[in-house]
Amino acid sequence: MRYLTLFLSLLLLSGLCSPVLAEQTLTDQQLAAIERWQQLSPEQRDTLRERYRIFKQLPAEQQQNIRSKLERFRNLPPEQRQILRKRFERWKQLTPEQKKKLRNARLKFQQMTAAQKRELRREVRKMRQLPPEERAKRRQELREKFQSDRF
Repeated sequence: MRYLTLFLSLLLLSGLCSPVLAEQTLTDQQLAAIERWQQLSPEQRDTLRERYRIFKQLPAEQQQNIRSKLERFRNLPPEQRQILRKRFERWKQLTPEQKKKLRNARLKFQQMTAAQKRELRREVRKMRQLPPEERAKRRQELREKFQSDRF
């Protein structure tokens, strides 16, 4: 009991139990985060808690990778962030099979030489200018040329 009293006294003195003192030590950004948290529904809070629990179980290197990507996202201009949000929404709508095909195509693309990547980009730009029936024919040619079912 003596230790509990001592602990509570220290908490009170440190300002952790006093909302007025605690608010004085928080930054505007932290206060805004608290306000956003309070506006979430219980279901949203539970989802975020679960995701945070999963995040904390990741290796430190992977956590840092996620943090750096988040920081890069935050530093993007609003229009670029919006483009990424739209891409993510489209990604969420894909079937697992479609996602697998895209991942495989991305891996193949990463393994191409710089010259092959330039050629493929050039061909795709040209293909987008074609009428639909010619585009389908050209898409098949590109699949054969670059050995991918992505196009």
